[in-house]
Amino acid sequence: MGGFRAVSLDLDVSLSPGMLPARSFGSSSSWVDPLVGARARVAVTDRWFATALGDIGGFGVGSDLTWQILVTVGYQFDERWSVQGGWRHLSIDKEVNGRDVELDLGGPVLGFTVRF
Repeated sequence: MGGFRAVSLDLDVSLSPGMLPARSFGSSSSWVDPLVGARARVAVTDRWFATALGDIGGFGVGSDLTWQILVTVGYQFDERWSVQGGWRHLSIDKEVNGRDVELDLGGPVLGFTVRF
């Protein structure tokens, strides 16, 4: 698969190191990353299935590098309705206003699908 990921980042950092003077800074940026990836869905039983998705992008066009992995297990109620739950991890490396920013986000996902 191929596509794009639009990102808008608003970053505020405050450091309070104790006896040293406190420092704070902020940056914001928006960009669009080109992506390539793949998705696979495997039937476990006639109702249960597993899905894996991965993509990679950026390539210096928007961010230096971005990638994500999504793994889910789902249940198909009928031909139209299904539910999925799993884990997603998204990573972005980019220079924002002269600062190297590494953003890693991960956590559980829950989704419902209706096919038309």
